Amino acid sequence: MIDDAWAPLPRLPAGEAEAVRAVCLASLERFPPEVSRAGAALIHRLDSPNWALEWSLPFWLGQAFGLEAKAMRALTQANLFGLAYVRLQDDVIDGELASAEGAPAPAVAPLLATALYHLWLEPYRHLFDAASPFWHYFDTYLAQWLGGSLRDRPATEAGRWPVVDRAHALALAERGAPLKIGATGACLLAGRGGDVPAAEAALDHLLGAAVLVDHAQDWRQDLATGRYNAFVAYAVGRGEGAGSAADVRRAVLTEVYLGDAGRPYFALIESLLAEARDGARPLACPGLDGYLARLGEKVRQYSNRLATETGRRLRAAVVAFLAAGGGGGGSQGAPEVRSGMT
Repeated sequence: MIDDAWAPLPRLPAGEAEAVRAVCLASLERFPPEVSRAGAALIHRLDSPNWALEWSLPFWLGQAFGLEAKAMRALTQANLFGLAYVRLQDDVIDGELASAEGAPAPAVAPLLATALYHLWLEPYRHLFDAASPFWHYFDTYLAQWLGGSLRDRPATEAGRWPVVDRAHALALAERGAPLKIGATGACLLAGRGGDVPAAEAALDHLLGAAVLVDHAQDWRQDLATGRYNAFVAYAVGRGEGAGSAADVRRAVLTEVYLGDAGRPYFALIESLLAEARDGARPLACPGLDGYLARLGEKVRQYSNRLATETGRRLRAAVVAFLAAGGGGGGSQGAPEVRSGMT
């Protein structure tokens, strides 16, 4: 989510992250070495600024709600194993297991998934008894993830691109639904079950915004690999439609260079983040509030940079075209305009 080269998004304290990391790696050592090593590689892969929210959210909420450190670490540990499980399954679903950095061998992947699912549930079994409403929420969010994973392949034939709006973003966000499990757990442990709807609303809109940001950055790669991309759908939908891959790429470049540089698309992201901030207000969670504020800044910076950079490159292309004699009415010598953005 947003380039790693920029100032990182807020994250839980380094000492807390190290404590959780150590417990997770030790827990994996119960399993055969092939599974343990693959699990450790996956944990290290997810230990990056891109996953700051997944590492930090249970700690931030627990801190805001006054939970004990032991409970916060247990929730963070569970959240991390859940993230690892979902990430592994997503790689399989998307056909990217072989290309993922440090990916397990095909024979090890399903075994690792079993181990990760067990480790995901283990802390929750200690924190919540069988009659707790937590398990209903767990099932609900897991079903949302399963459904979102099945639906995250909208038809992209000519004339069938989906409308990229708030509802579409929230539907795409369902693949991040497991993040709500740890948040709801923190609310229930703190005796704040009434705040669960606020946490759900905040995270649904935050996840919807995050998906759109990721798609804006990854559109070239997604187009090359045949994956659905909301930024591509947005650009095609604003044109006259597109059929072939070349038509689709042309539609995106037309939007970037000759259209609004995606400004309405980024305005939708900012609107979703505003709804996330409104949803999070009852939680009074400084960590989450700070994350949302910083992410909003990054989105505005990215949008402005895209518009500025594409404008600069377009002007340079026009100057080169004119210098090559293109101003004489012919089109010979006109350089191809290529984007240097994501």
